Amino acid sequence: MRTGYYQMGHAFFRLHLPEEIMTPPNLSKFQIQDSQRPEEGYIDYTLEVVEDFNKIQDYVEQHRIGPEITRKDLRVWNTASGECRIFYIEGNPVPYGISLQQQEKNYHVWISQEIQELLCCDTIFFSMFSLEKHMIHQDAMILHCAYMEHPKGAILFSAASGVGKSTQASLWKTYRGNRTMNGDRSLLTMENGTWYANGWPVCGSSKICHNEALPIQAIVMLKQAKENKISRMTGFEALRLVMEQITINGWNGEFQMRVMDLLEDLLNKVPIYQLECDISEEAVRCLEEVLERGER
Repeated sequence: MRTGYYQMGHAFFRLHLPEEIMTPPNLSKFQIQDSQRPEEGYIDYTLEVVEDFNKIQDYVEQHRIGPEITRKDLRVWNTASGECRIFYIEGNPVPYGISLQQQEKNYHVWISQEIQELLCCDTIFFSMFSLEKHMIHQDAMILHCAYMEHPKGAILFSAASGVGKSTQASLWKTYRGNRTMNGDRSLLTMENGTWYANGWPVCGSSKICHNEALPIQAIVMLKQAKENKISRMTGFEALRLVMEQITINGWNGEFQMRVMDLLEDLLNKVPIYQLECDISEEAVRCLEEVLERGER
């Protein structure tokens, strides 16, 4: 067993991992050195690869308390010690991981031996830590977006999968030389009243992941179109579109209310735009003109 120390946003994690587990390359970018480690306050995860996965599943199901929440890729319920989650790859009825909260900040994760070789995939590996649950306690949210570095700060391109978040960021790389920090996710945190985009270990198919933080200049909600135009969004429509791209535990009312409060503050401080765009340099110019005017 080996132990690693990591920081994501304001949360600190301590992972106890079997020697044979291959972890995603991005995990190392969030590792902290001895001099950076706090003495306490870690969220502890112990991972264990098991051959008889059915035995573990039977055990946690016997200790279920209250209702079960079911999605295509997840089952959630409570036990006497805390929350239990069972993880599935969509379309496969056999789970690949089980997370059981044993104390307030202590979790045990069992991993099916059959999928051990898939743990180098960031989406599989990090799903078992339910990181959004810990981030909300730090007043932080995970946004589905392409996070781009801009001279004025972070520009976040957000939309549903397949709309072209990383494509728009890559256009800025091609035509303006801007760097993409993450092609799929960013952690949003607030520091002294200012909202920041942070690196995140999950980056999807983009394979672009940098652990750096920048103040957020704008969030740009994308919509595919034949002509390029941009408009400022406010009110409920801005809230709805951004909230759709936040990782939320929909079964947890307290979680949802906290996200609503945080988004209200975010929308008061950060401009939200809708960019209807194609994949040309004109799409870059359309947004660039607004950013240069400094409209907030």
